[in-house]
Amino acid sequence: MAEQKKGGEAQSLQTPSISYDNSNSKGNGKLSNNQIVRNKFSYFNTQSDDYLDNLTPEKNVTLLDVFEYVRTDNGRDNTSHDMVKIQGTFRKAHDSTIISTSGLMQFEIKCSSEFVDKLKSDLINVKDIDVLMVFKNRANDGLNVIVPSSEAVEIGNYDVGKYRDSNNNIFNMYDEYFFRNIGRRIKKTDRCYLSHDPNIYISDKVQAGAWKYKQLSEYWKETKDIAHSIVRVDAEPLFYSIDYKGKPMLEPLPFIEFMINKGFIRERESDNFIKIENKILKYFPKEEIPNFLKKFVPDDSLQNEVLKCISHKWKIQIMDFMQLMDGQEIKYHRDTADAKYIPFENGVLKITKDSFKMLDYSDDEIGFFPEGIESMNHKFIILPEVSIKYEGKPKRFIRYAMVGNDKPISELTGKEKSDFKAACSMVGYLIDSHKKSSEAYCIILSDEGSNDVANAGGRGKTLLLELISKVRTRLYKGKNDWRKDDKFALAGLQKHNTLIVHDDVPAGYDWIANYTLITGDMVVRDLYKSPFVLKFKESPKIVVTTNNAVRYNENADSTNRRYREYKFSKFWNINRTPSEYFGGGDFFDDWSEQDWQEAFDFLVECVQIYLNEGVIPIKYDKTFDNYVATFNDVREQEFERIFNELSSETEFNVTRFREIHMQKHHGNGADFNLSTVKARDSINHYIDYHKLDWEYIRSEKVWRRACMSGLDSVPDNSLPF
Repeated sequence: MAEQKKGGEAQSLQTPSISYDNSNSKGNGKLSNNQIVRNKFSYFNTQSDDYLDNLTPEKNVTLLDVFEYVRTDNGRDNTSHDMVKIQGTFRKAHDSTIISTSGLMQFEIKCSSEFVDKLKSDLINVKDIDVLMVFKNRANDGLNVIVPSSEAVEIGNYDVGKYRDSNNNIFNMYDEYFFRNIGRRIKKTDRCYLSHDPNIYISDKVQAGAWKYKQLSEYWKETKDIAHSIVRVDAEPLFYSIDYKGKPMLEPLPFIEFMINKGFIRERESDNFIKIENKILKYFPKEEIPNFLKKFVPDDSLQNEVLKCISHKWKIQIMDFMQLMDGQEIKYHRDTADAKYIPFENGVLKITKDSFKMLDYSDDEIGFFPEGIESMNHKFIILPEVSIKYEGKPKRFIRYAMVGNDKPISELTGKEKSDFKAACSMVGYLIDSHKKSSEAYCIILSDEGSNDVANAGGRGKTLLLELISKVRTRLYKGKNDWRKDDKFALAGLQKHNTLIVHDDVPAGYDWIANYTLITGDMVVRDLYKSPFVLKFKESPKIVVTTNNAVRYNENADSTNRRYREYKFSKFWNINRTPSEYFGGGDFFDDWSEQDWQEAFDFLVECVQIYLNEGVIPIKYDKTFDNYVATFNDVREQEFERIFNELSSETEFNVTRFREIHMQKHHGNGADFNLSTVKARDSINHYIDYHKLDWEYIRSEKVWRRACMSGLDSVPDNSLPF
């Protein structure tokens, strides 16, 4: 029970087992669960009376702990500084830091040593009050007495001054009772020192957990109107405390405890503050924390002062204290190789190759989802298989965009059907948050027939990505937000983002710059924040949209393995928009629940296509794209002139080609830059597009007339894409 130490070392109260055998008590002699929880109080171990108000309690204990400690001879004398605050549990030794009451009260009754035994007998035998414990005080000039007080409650959302009023009235009742019945006045003490007393008295009612507080009306003197000072049992702890002057103050530990109790954590990697509710993560910007705290300020006499402190005095402290919270790693939900998950209002839909079912958020399969995903605002209804095959507006919108017409499915060609299926597999791939190195692609959404000059756009690429973002989170980057030499290119990326959307990239976009991001880890750097690394498995997929032609080299295998292009037809354009075609208002904003159900049904179908067949590529003839991505009018006219000059020659190299180019300008430059590498690439594109009878001999780095070479042409493998 009490730890025996030699040489006069400090003693420490050891908390015993919560189960006790009491042969004199009724029942099984065990302390009831209710008493165990609700009748604890703070124990302090100190060697000095100096600055006691700043002491932090070692633990919370019970009356049975005190009984065993006081009666045990462990070498203590009456100068012991071990003490308890019987009133309840505290953050520090000062009364204003009370957390919860114990339902107990302690006081002293002074008397000379010759009358101690008589006083003790009188106390034990009173009839109207449950005297729970009696033992000698530290000064050996009287007795410590412990009796029931009002119900044990959390102080929490409550004015400490009102608690003191109530406590004073109960003390006055006991003082009047003992004065009338045994002729003794009682002395209020807020600390009970635990000096050794082998004859300590403990009531059987303590061991049985059967004592009761009784308000004796005959002795009750209400010194102050406390009709409105009843403590609510369901009151919540405050994030601030009250100092000895009755002023609100903010301390780190109580504040952090409060925030943790409210579900807040600090994410280690990003330093974000997050509130967790039912596996949904709400991100709180630091500047919103004070507004969150305001609603937990009770309507009491200090309300206005506390609100002022939150807005001004405490603003910096709140931020500093939040930083003291232990950083935690959050395991965001990630799909698996065999199952994909979409969060909804009524649960999380688990999708496999041939089935899907709704799981509760509490299911062990489900991780954390960030708030703000649109699908979590809608219920998903699992419909009969026949109903799912119905083509709603979202599905028809994508089909028309990909095949270029609005014919019924039965009238589509085999190529059109396969292209649409491939597009669906691409959508499923982008929804899937699971990554594997053998299937790491950058998805390119481009425009059919784009010529890098007049790029109308409006084909539906952005709407498709908006639809996908209704079930996933993404980082959006505009055309000017992504440069390969910018170390902050990934600024703003969060661990929960499963997609990076680089929208509307310009002509001449450096596709190779994405290669390492597609296949490796991502280093995220943000201004004024520590960088962190997203491992490949945790990093988002990349999708790029462009209104320009995309170059392609069919022999660049390493590049082709990592890129999948899907062209959008001219079906949707400025003169025919989805909103006008289908009616019913704007996409998403004016949708009915039926529209949302159809959209989610289509996305589920896409996921299952992807699960069964992977990412299906669409093969395009890229000759035109390569040409228009390379030539404008000036460059085209110059190449035509140069090839006319070469009409009488049987072979040439880049040096000869550039020599003819520079002759026109008398060695003083040209209308455009024609470097060696760009010249070689451009020459190949010009020859392919115009079907000229020149072939490139890679080993000799020359072009030779096809009829003259007698050699198989070796295609250039240096093109970026």
